[in-house]
Amino acid sequence: MALLKVLVFAMLSTVVMAGISPSACPNPTITKTELVKAPSGRFVNFTSVTCGQTVESTKLKSTLPVGNFPIIAPAPVIKVRDVLEARSAAECTFSPCACGGTCALTVCEAPAAPISETDCLDLAEDLDSLAGTTVILGPEAAEIATLNTCETAIVNLESASDLQICFDDWASLAFQISEACPGDEIVCQSVVGDEFVTEWAIEVFSS
Repeated sequence: MALLKVLVFAMLSTVVMAGISPSACPNPTITKTELVKAPSGRFVNFTSVTCGQTVESTKLKSTLPVGNFPIIAPAPVIKVRDVLEARSAAECTFSPCACGGTCALTVCEAPAAPISETDCLDLAEDLDSLAGTTVILGPEAAEIATLNTCETAIVNLESASDLQICFDDWASLAFQISEACPGDEIVCQSVVGDEFVTEWAIEVFSS
């Protein structure tokens, strides 16, 4: 049994390292995994990782070109909803906080393995169904959600500060960047006004 656990952990580590962007999370180490049943009946796997940082990865994030791609703001994920329940920055309990934040696309490229657009939509809806859930990410850490072929991650780019995230905003941004670059691996980094800030990034990639 102990050997089986080690093998499973090694396989999970390989998957995470193959998917999440090395510029945002260069040295991912799994700290927790949890399988959550969404109201849809689907099971979403959540993986918490610490990222570690290098001088080069920090340089990459702080010198990204501004304005090459559109800025994405939270919006309803499920079209039948009448009221947008995304949390605003005013509901953050501390800063930095990704709730109500915006990001700009920095990467849209072909994935290592095919990504089903349906899987990404279902994953966004399942994240959105967990609206009201907030997570505190430690410095240089990430939370990854996986459903079949689609994975999305939110990464705390801060080296010394915690980051508060809201699941509904994470879902909304993941859905919108998937619509902007369907079937691609995507990185969307936080912006304030028209400038990138090294606070957080959202990614979509193949599982």
